[in-house]
Amino acid sequence: MNVVTQVRADALLVGCLLALLLGDPGMRTRLTEAIRLLTIPALLTLPVCFAVFHNLPPLCESVSIAVLIGSMVLHPGSGVTKVLGVAPLAWLGRISYSVYLWQELFVHMSQGKAALPLLCVGLPCCALGSYYLIEQPCIRYARRLEKPKALRLDPVA
Repeated sequence: MNVVTQVRADALLVGCLLALLLGDPGMRTRLTEAIRLLTIPALLTLPVCFAVFHNLPPLCESVSIAVLIGSMVLHPGSGVTKVLGVAPLAWLGRISYSVYLWQELFVHMSQGKAALPLLCVGLPCCALGSYYLIEQPCIRYARRLEKPKALRLDPVA
């Protein structure tokens, strides 16, 4: 199934809305308690969405993910944050953009007997390769460009 951006814009917009709300000090204060109350329902809703909806996830999945992200931001010492912040999940979060870039290709290619090797070997190899060989070098280069150059105060000869 081909899912175009306008069909999934709700997921992008929910994340943008969360960022805007967290950026406003007044809303951030109000969200602190609301997010605490919504964290357990979000944790319960998310696996159901993953299990039931395969092609076009519902809005409640995007909202649940936003609630969990908000919970981790607003309550960094909570149990949910500690569980979701374990090293393997944190590492997966770091490489998630590379996984995202490659996953569609491998999901479509992995039909029949070749599915398991493609998903378990091909996808991780391509994702890790693009993360370490492309994404990280580009980030390092961008950081070098951002550093302000010191003014030269050498006397002119």
